[in-house]
Amino acid sequence: MDRIRASFHFYYAGIVVLLALVLGGGTEQGLWTDHVVEIVLLPALFLGLARIADTRLPMAARLLAIVILCLVLLQFVPVLRTLPALPGTGGTYFAFYSLAPQKSLESSLFALSVLGFFLFLSRFSDADQERLTAFLLIGLFVNLVAATIEFSYGTSSNGGEVFPYPFQAGLFTNENHFSSLVYVMIPLLAYLTLKRRRQVGTFIGVLAVMLLVLFAAGSRAGMAIATTLALVSALWFYPEEQSRARKLCVLGVGVATIVLIAWRFGFDSAIENDLRAVFYQTTWRAIEEHWLTGTGLGTFTLVYPGVERASQIVSVFANHAHNEYLELWLETGIIGILLIGVFAGLALLHFSRSGLAEAAFIAIIALMLHSLVDYPLRTLGLAIPFAFFVAVILSTKSHPDDEAMAAMNPRSQRVRRRSSRRQRRTREPAALG
Repeated sequence: MDRIRASFHFYYAGIVVLLALVLGGGTEQGLWTDHVVEIVLLPALFLGLARIADTRLPMAARLLAIVILCLVLLQFVPVLRTLPALPGTGGTYFAFYSLAPQKSLESSLFALSVLGFFLFLSRFSDADQERLTAFLLIGLFVNLVAATIEFSYGTSSNGGEVFPYPFQAGLFTNENHFSSLVYVMIPLLAYLTLKRRRQVGTFIGVLAVMLLVLFAAGSRAGMAIATTLALVSALWFYPEEQSRARKLCVLGVGVATIVLIAWRFGFDSAIENDLRAVFYQTTWRAIEEHWLTGTGLGTFTLVYPGVERASQIVSVFANHAHNEYLELWLETGIIGILLIGVFAGLALLHFSRSGLAEAAFIAIIALMLHSLVDYPLRTLGLAIPFAFFVAVILSTKSHPDDEAMAAMNPRSQRVRRRSSRRQRRTREPAALG
């Protein structure tokens, strides 16, 4: 019975990943395709929350998940908006914590879906988490095929009657987000081909196809970032025996290169750098008024026009701040920035626990860098892979299935025997002395 249940959980998680990569490429909240995936994700949310004590997460990560959940629920709690009135001077004023609860509802559903999927995946064994990478690669393959077909016709598709948004690249309505999907899979590809199977030719061949598709998409920044991540991943996983300091040095050089690319090309966005500066300045003025408590999830489009200056009004609609950290600060207050800091600390602490976790760490760094100039994590097709990567890194506690496989693995047995012999040799001179 346990095996049947485990198989169901595994394939359910795989279906969620595929649905997110195929149906979650829109950038507007409220798209029915996103809601389809979010409804499918509801069981994962309940399973993850109901058995949060059984996850493989360390205590700090569990507390982080609980605080995020409380922050989401706080949006719909009535709070006192005025000081208590003196007798005879009128009543007090209560309102929801969020300035626009109807907007916060859609954003909260999105956030809870991703959080629940993360908690659900954190119960999986290392072996099952690695098996799930097949669904990520299938979703990537489907998007690459769709992009190839679109580029062969030379025009974008409107998705027919199935999708309510047009396809600009692959199954994504935003070319930058499609590029993000492509290059965040490169560390995963490097781990599977270079470290696990020692197939350098496979890595180079698949990488060449991915770069060709990005070239066809006209994404100069995407190609440059993908090439940088490919070099970083190759140097990270090959050769196998490397110090942690050398790996971090390679990653640091790669991060600096990506920052320079983003500064030069702006991730090939339709939003030019001078417009980004206007968005950032206006968002910062809004933050100065609401830096402590925030305005509520999903309220950016309502708050932003109220702080625009007449000299900075542009023809482009500001649907997002194009900087995930500024927008999160505006909507959630200082607690949102503190939660990002706690997450970054946990990721740095645990990323080296396995080869797959190291690949996930590189992918997360790429997404977080992209978030400096865009909003990739507000697209479900990238948020679900992000949840997977985070679960892989933070699932630090041992799983019975992994322990059983290690006990049956002859190589692991030889390593343990050699380790025990070395320990006996070190004890013997001490005993003689």
